[in-house]
Amino acid sequence: MELRRYLEVLWRRKRLFLLIAGGIVILTLLWALYATRVYKATTKVLIKIQDTTSSVSSLVPSALGKLEYTVSGNVAGTVKEMIGNKDSLNRVIDELKLLKKNGKPFSSIELLDSSLLNIFIHKTGIKIAQISDSDIIEIMGYSEDPALAVKISNAFTSHSLEMLEKLNREAIGKTIDILTKEASRLKYLVADSEETIKKYKIRNEAINIDEKASTYTGQLLNTELSIAKLSTEKKEDHPDLVAALAQIAHIKNELKDITAKQFELAKLQRINISMGTVYTALLNDLEKAKILKAMSITNMQVVEMAQIPDASKKYYIYFPKRKIMLFLAMIIGGFLGVIAVFFAEYIDDTIKSPKELKAWTGQKVLTVIKLLKDTEIFPPKESSPIFNSISDLWLSIKIDAKNLGNKKCPRILTVTSYGEKEGKSLVAVNLALLLSKNRHKTLIIDFNLTDSFLSKLYSQPPEKGLADFVVAEREKKTDNFPIFKKLDDNLYFLPTGLTGEHNIALIKNSLYLSDLIEIAKNEFDMIVVDSSPLNKSREPFFIAKESDATILVVEAGRYRLENIIWAIDELKEAGIFIAGSVLNKLDS
Repeated sequence: MELRRYLEVLWRRKRLFLLIAGGIVILTLLWALYATRVYKATTKVLIKIQDTTSSVSSLVPSALGKLEYTVSGNVAGTVKEMIGNKDSLNRVIDELKLLKKNGKPFSSIELLDSSLLNIFIHKTGIKIAQISDSDIIEIMGYSEDPALAVKISNAFTSHSLEMLEKLNREAIGKTIDILTKEASRLKYLVADSEETIKKYKIRNEAINIDEKASTYTGQLLNTELSIAKLSTEKKEDHPDLVAALAQIAHIKNELKDITAKQFELAKLQRINISMGTVYTALLNDLEKAKILKAMSITNMQVVEMAQIPDASKKYYIYFPKRKIMLFLAMIIGGFLGVIAVFFAEYIDDTIKSPKELKAWTGQKVLTVIKLLKDTEIFPPKESSPIFNSISDLWLSIKIDAKNLGNKKCPRILTVTSYGEKEGKSLVAVNLALLLSKNRHKTLIIDFNLTDSFLSKLYSQPPEKGLADFVVAEREKKTDNFPIFKKLDDNLYFLPTGLTGEHNIALIKNSLYLSDLIEIAKNEFDMIVVDSSPLNKSREPFFIAKESDATILVVEAGRYRLENIIWAIDELKEAGIFIAGSVLNKLDS
């Protein structure tokens, strides 16, 4: 049920919805047709895991020169930060003479702002994005000139690659400087180590120390053999044996001294060899670094240069994209239209349905008259849809009369409304026509002294009317005074008869109005009174007090609820019986 109510609200306010939604769509279409076109040129760059040069040359470290990242999602951000260097951006801006509409050059921040709003305003920009699930990034240039968009994209790509190569060469150059310094220092240390070894040999008579050790070892072996032979032939105290033992002791002392010298010399030589090895390695690394500095190594490679062929420029339009804009306009327009409809419904406290009329005023809805467009409603006709609605009204009144225990239906019915042009005259004449067709001699009284619509419709001066009767009654000249005009069989009309000669204030407050009503009651079966609006004067309260029942006509969606409630409260406070209400001009 709630959904149905929402749909009813949308249908009732369809004009507002169509105005907003259609307006946004039309404005968007005009914008798309006449807006300056902005073209997009794209350069595609591949971030490779390994470049060809490093895979061929064994001298190149595997990570040298590569743009590294922890996850693939970092690529676009890394490249953007890399080419976002202000110096390189300013070089491109100067090179391409990129100027804003005011003639001032772009700043690096403005050029890198890839938002749709910024590109729409300046018609120039650049954007970097990674193609999902790939190692390819796109460098996109935007401009209202297709050729300039291509230049922007290619220039930024070229400068980003140049910057990476420059950074690599600078890093390698620093490495060469460090290696050169370390190689020089180690060369000096190696030479100094060799000189120390040379001096040690001279100072310790260790130039041929290995040959000396061999000689002493041989002598020791021969002497020990001689002692072994002499010990079998001679006694221990024999001079030859004592001399041989003394010689062995001397040789052992010499060998011990030579061993210490050999150990120290070997230590010095090991240090010299180690420094020589490091020196040689530094020289090799220095040569590698010099070779790498001359090489261009990077794992960024352009796989597609930006281009916009003249024959297919329409496929490179970034803005405006008419189909997308139309689709978005329809969605946004529909959304704003719905918001506007329900906001208008929220702030609108007029009565728009019979349910609201009954729920908010507590009055029975006798009938509902739908809004009739391009339909003649005066004079009333039996074939009119309004006549059928009035038939329901009279049937409701008769049913209520029986429910209240009244054997007869109300004879005098006053039709009124809160404000002007709500349809009370329409209800009054159709009700009178219905009663007359049911063989009731019926009188219509135009008691709308502020704006006598029915009198203008059904009578022409100098026809007599209500005001003339009051004046004549005051002058005692009412004998055979013709004031009731016959409109149809059983249907009569009493106009106001107001002219410029009558004092309306005196007419309203005349005591003879009650006499007129008595005359009408005696002559007619049914009387229908069309009164003034309640917000214009107090005369409706007088005539309604003289009536058996009052019908309140409410125009759908016109007056605020508090005004309708005020009218009902005023009638009740005056002791007037309200038969019910009629909801008129319901737009279904």
